Amino acid sequence: MTEPHLDHAHAHGSTEPDELPELDESFSPARRDAIASVEIDGEAVCYDTASGEVHVLNPAAALVWDCLQVPGTIREIVDDLVAELGLDRGVVSSDVLDAVARMVANGLVVGANDDAVLAEERAPEPVPERRYIPEVPTTCMAKVDDLGWAGSISVQAGTLVLGVRANSEETLALLREILHDHLVVDDDTPPNYSVSLAPPSSGSGKRELHVLYRSCELTIRSRIPSRVVEGLLAHLSAQVASQEHGAVRLAALTLVADGRAVLASRHFRAVIERLEPRLNARGITVADVPAVELLADDAIVVPRTRFSQGGRAADMLAAWDARAERGREPAVVASGRYELAGLLFETQENVPATNLSSMLELLARVSNIEALPGQSTLDRLERAQSRVPSRWAHWSEPEAVVDAAAELLSLGGTTRAG
Repeated sequence: MTEPHLDHAHAHGSTEPDELPELDESFSPARRDAIASVEIDGEAVCYDTASGEVHVLNPAAALVWDCLQVPGTIREIVDDLVAELGLDRGVVSSDVLDAVARMVANGLVVGANDDAVLAEERAPEPVPERRYIPEVPTTCMAKVDDLGWAGSISVQAGTLVLGVRANSEETLALLREILHDHLVVDDDTPPNYSVSLAPPSSGSGKRELHVLYRSCELTIRSRIPSRVVEGLLAHLSAQVASQEHGAVRLAALTLVADGRAVLASRHFRAVIERLEPRLNARGITVADVPAVELLADDAIVVPRTRFSQGGRAADMLAAWDARAERGREPAVVASGRYELAGLLFETQENVPATNLSSMLELLARVSNIEALPGQSTLDRLERAQSRVPSRWAHWSEPEAVVDAAAELLSLGGTTRAG
């Protein structure tokens, strides 16, 4: 029997437990209720819904994990494997004991009689209090900070309080009007979003750009003010949706053409200035939403905003739009249902492009993972990953990203005029 081994994967690398518990064959292992798992090419991806950690079991350890579906002692598991595989009992016993010890050390497994741990996991979750999304000081964030901001507002989005800052008093007044019903007084809110709306054209012929930053990431860059504002509302709506049960919501760069969509790595947004014109030239439009709903039938839903802008706010924004230099802007992706045509992942150094790596990235994209049942979420992701084609590209090669998206959307290789 190949030696079972537990690869313990964190978001920032892999670690091994400092010490393994000493077990014998009388130990009765039980999977923790908080652990959801799915098999990918013989390996097992285990997601800890309590801690958010992801664990990957190689094929031998995955075989032991599969045996834990049926209550029993390690002795019974070893006897079953020896009978099935015809291997030496001493080798099998040593391997199973080591694998289970690693699972215990990494929190995947407890003793079947450890009622205290199991009871704690089955207790109802406490109601969350008001919370923030902290912004870590970075060089990137400092550059956005230095752009100069006139002021900020605090917006209630579910249990979150989010900070939105504006580049001018006029922009600030517009945002206050649009988000009037959701404003709260909170001086501790970090600057999660930054909106810069250029002043109306002075007739100089210069085409002014309006932008939206999420933290320090440029998210939308447009000559139409309403596109930036509607993009902000879409982001705020996604923050509310990320706290809800129900649909699986994937954070992604959503690329749309002819009623079909490709879900691309959100990291491609880092080069959106170079990427979007190339996509538009191929007839592909970027959806101004940070997350979409993944349905069970290989389709996605671009959600509607939950923050209205009727009345005086709509009039203010329409007047601003009327004074803007529009240039040649792509159509905005409408909310609604789209066929999922494929998945586009970012190639990462030292990470092979495999079904396992794509599954791990999909899991990392689920924005409302804490509000969902872990097992059904993993099953939904595995279905999507196995049923639609995947491609990989590196963010530093925008043409390769565009070519991969066009291939998945079946658009061919000819750049469209326009």
